[in-house]
Amino acid sequence: MKRKTPLIKAMLFGLCLLSGSVNAASFTEITWCVFDVIGTNGPSKEMVDEYKVAALRWNVKLNTKYYTDDQEAMKQFDAGICDLVNLPDFRARKYNHFTGSISAVASIPSYKHMGTIIKSLASPGAEKVMVNGDYEVYGIFLIGGVHGFVRDRSWVTPEQMEGKTISILEGVEESDYFNEKTKTIAVKSDLGTVFSNFNNGVVDATLAPLIVYEGLEMKKGLGGKGGISRHPLSMITMQLIARKSAFPEGVGQKSRIYATDYHPKMVKTVKSYEDKVPESYYFDVPMETIYYFDNLFTRARKDLTEQGIYNEKMLKLMKKVRCKSYPDRDECQS
Repeated sequence: MKRKTPLIKAMLFGLCLLSGSVNAASFTEITWCVFDVIGTNGPSKEMVDEYKVAALRWNVKLNTKYYTDDQEAMKQFDAGICDLVNLPDFRARKYNHFTGSISAVASIPSYKHMGTIIKSLASPGAEKVMVNGDYEVYGIFLIGGVHGFVRDRSWVTPEQMEGKTISILEGVEESDYFNEKTKTIAVKSDLGTVFSNFNNGVVDATLAPLIVYEGLEMKKGLGGKGGISRHPLSMITMQLIARKSAFPEGVGQKSRIYATDYHPKMVKTVKSYEDKVPESYYFDVPMETIYYFDNLFTRARKDLTEQGIYNEKMLKLMKKVRCKSYPDRDECQS
């Protein structure tokens, strides 16, 4: 039997409403500030549409407002215009320091490992760390790996990147640390310019998930000489942040389980965007450079945790997941 599409599910639910088997008056109406850098037809559209259908089963009717700027979506949420917002994890850190540290550099090796983290955080026993005052994390959804985009793919060593300008999102707490360690020059931008600065040749490099390659026409910045690092520097997620008091009791746990079950589909969606990147753009780095960055990132996780930027409990959880797969790593010996 074929799986029902979101449209069919919605139609069936509508028939239930008409038949009286579901009481429309029992719905809690919630406004969701949806962030998608590409807009209403961006990578999140299918997820948003399917989540809205799922929410009906929890007696929640979601009305959506789209924003292409994550900080504008945050402002609307903070102002009470909406009671649900989806944000990249480094922005979600404002509402939940624990889950907001999931993108700590080089902490999660693969999408499979990310699925393990998401599943563990959807268990009933994890509910206490998903709630912070009146804020609750309703789900964690994969965006993908963050890759380095450079205007010249021959820049493959730390020495070659020294002094290069890199477009960085404003308000990402750890960026100053990495710019200092790598001796790169940060050009801090909002979402309106962080990628266009690269495309227009204002900067030498930027960091981005591969889902933006096609939609934001990153090939303009790459040109004929540019390249994309084959291996991601970190994994980034989109997190659903809810104002807990606005929702019926128990919705948060149901939503987190939904997000866990949805992870394989998000992996498939992300990979479909990654497949659109021509193989010719990817570059590999020498083994000594891999060792250099592995040591840098290990030290960075420790330093940034001590500075209070990363959450120690989340870092321990991700280390546990890494070491289960790679017990021979030096960090797993202690």
